[in-house]
Amino acid sequence: MMKRVLPVAFAALLLLAGCAPSTDEIVAKIQEGKELSDADYTAAIEAASEVNRQLADTIEKYADDRMALGRAMIAMSTDEKLAGVDYINRVLLNTDPATLSEENRTALEKLLAEEAKTQTRFYQAMGYPEGFSGLQQLPEVPADDSAVPADSATLNPTETVM
Repeated sequence: MMKRVLPVAFAALLLLAGCAPSTDEIVAKIQEGKELSDADYTAAIEAASEVNRQLADTIEKYADDRMALGRAMIAMSTDEKLAGVDYINRVLLNTDPATLSEENRTALEKLLAEEAKTQTRFYQAMGYPEGFSGLQQLPEVPADDSAVPADSATLNPTETVM
């Protein structure tokens, strides 16, 4: 009996997986201003989670080689398959969790926590100081040059620096 149940259950899972909306379908819905269904959010969160796992694996693989990590990240950023997921992820970041089902709210919270860990690990691998977050602001630049020391070297825009 058990030998018959497992193949049927596996086939049912495959059929259900085939019913999940693709990232292209979700992106199209978002761009058309259509409301996302619970199934859309589930698929979107799963796709974003998978990409985050790929990022985390890449960071671990190249953690000791900043140049290789940079090249791998550039390669991932130009992968057309990941572009839709990146777009979906930005939408998820701006989604009010209160509008999601309990299951998707929990999954989104887990995704955001995992993404924060991945981001922190990336900054560490790239040698940024402890506690750095990409959201830190750069120092404010004065509107005039009053803060520039009088004895600082000034480069004429027509001069060539060797």
